[in-house]
Amino acid sequence: MKNTVVYFSVIFLILFGCKENTDNVNRFDIKEIGELLDSANNETLDNEIRSIKALEVVSKVKHWPNDSLKSALLFKAANRFYNIKDFGNYFKVSKDILKINIQRKDTAGICKASYYIADYYTETNKADSAFYYTNFGSKIASRANLKDYLSQGLINKALIFISQSDYTSGERELYKVLKFLKKNPNENMLVQTYELLSLVSIALEQYDIAEKYCQDLITISKITSDPTFELLSSSTYNNLGLIKLKKKSYSDALIAFKQALENPSLKSSRFDIYLTVLDNIEFTNFKLKTRTNYDQIAQFLIKAKDSIKDSAGAITTLLRLS
Repeated sequence: MKNTVVYFSVIFLILFGCKENTDNVNRFDIKEIGELLDSANNETLDNEIRSIKALEVVSKVKHWPNDSLKSALLFKAANRFYNIKDFGNYFKVSKDILKINIQRKDTAGICKASYYIADYYTETNKADSAFYYTNFGSKIASRANLKDYLSQGLINKALIFISQSDYTSGERELYKVLKFLKKNPNENMLVQTYELLSLVSIALEQYDIAEKYCQDLITISKITSDPTFELLSSSTYNNLGLIKLKKKSYSDALIAFKQALENPSLKSSRFDIYLTVLDNIEFTNFKLKTRTNYDQIAQFLIKAKDSIKDSAGAITTLLRLS
């Protein structure tokens, strides 16, 4: 959900994106902070180590002036905590960021930090608090006419409803986003909305509608130049395969899942999604009765998922293929 940032982009941000601090850059150990953020984002490391690296970043900037540079780096540290589901530290840092940006009267920073806090409450199943911070950020965005944050607020509300399994209300909020985006185009927001609408439609057993949104996403993945959508085709073809499974169109499902693997960077970039697609392929083969060695395949997938600490995924494989 949170953006990943490599060392060189951190250097660029610090040298060019935070002008108010340029005169003091030399006194900061910029290289070490970049390396720490890289380590905190390294999926080959244990989550405990990644959390420690992110905490070191927080510690290093703790006594810095409350300026845009400090806020930006704390946002990046918060992203690292979120990605490894260290929600305790994610919440603490997000609250600190909100205080900093309120002090700085930075409306965009206030909106973003409020949404980060709302994400924490969504993840911890506290919908009332999630709505409170989402509405708080949305009101700030409305007053400042921050259109991207307004649309993100609508998406966040939909996510809260979806997290409560209230798919109808989530769908309603997402339609509001589409209406908003017609007047205020934003490809990133449109992709998020289509992805969520496809998943909501699957949950509501509206499979033809879900398939339409998947096709829209596939079209976007073919024409977009945005590098953040590098794996969009893989995730979309995987979702399309799930729709075909629901419709018991197993041969079509198998085709979609195999198309999800065609992206050469999937395995290295998102090994978890790669394993999920493999799992779906083998489950489809099981339905088609095209193989006999499912126990062997299941053991391979279970070990691979255990290696990335995906215990829930390992259990799913065990139940589906064993």
